[in-house]
Amino acid sequence: MIRTIGHSNHPIERFVDLLKNAGVKLLVDVRSMPYSRRFPQFSRDALTRSLNAANIDYLWEGQALGGKPRAPRDTFEAGLSRVIQRSAGTSLCLMCAEKEPLDCHRTVLVSRRLAERGASIEHLRQVEREKLRLDEELQIARRIQQSLLPAALPVIPGLSVADLCEPAMEVGGDYYDCFRLNDDLICLSFGDVAGKGVPGALIMSRISSCVQNVMPFVHDPAEAIQKINNHMCSNMVGA
Repeated sequence: MIRTIGHSNHPIERFVDLLKNAGVKLLVDVRSMPYSRRFPQFSRDALTRSLNAANIDYLWEGQALGGKPRAPRDTFEAGLSRVIQRSAGTSLCLMCAEKEPLDCHRTVLVSRRLAERGASIEHLRQVEREKLRLDEELQIARRIQQSLLPAALPVIPGLSVADLCEPAMEVGGDYYDCFRLNDDLICLSFGDVAGKGVPGALIMSRISSCVQNVMPFVHDPAEAIQKINNHMCSNMVGA
């Protein structure tokens, strides 16, 4: 796997964290000139020091793989070969200046030629964007799951009742409910779906719906549990 990144205007700490989170051990600079007046933290000497402090090596390949001016074809091809050879022994990332991969020669030129040679390419910008999207969706799912739990507990004379649910992950299989069936009966149900994360949360949401729809009509606990269990088992994936 060969990764790519554009330094853009990242603070150097953020840039290094992106590399570390991706497991990068060698940064290959494919800028024609390894300097930046606007962002001096990405000039070669300063960048090398920051990378070395994070145990990441630095290599400039701009003479062979830079976009302006284009190197002779044999020099360019030799540079590609060196990148592929190094990627076989370490986690490697190509770097240029542009944030968006499609705006940069590291994608439209270098990565395309590497892919033609059979290399797998991953753009950290796209990985980061996908992670943010998934994080946002998980936060939405967390709010939805929290809304399935009781907003308020019924008042029970002589008892003081409180509730709290804190999933180990953004969402999970922890479940409880408490609601009044009539003047004399209260339904208190709780459980813990095996496993964590999204699968557990999906099962939890179905159990919540089953309990809410069965208990108002079936007050005998044994009969209600049997109906809920039959419904859950008959609608299991793969059943």
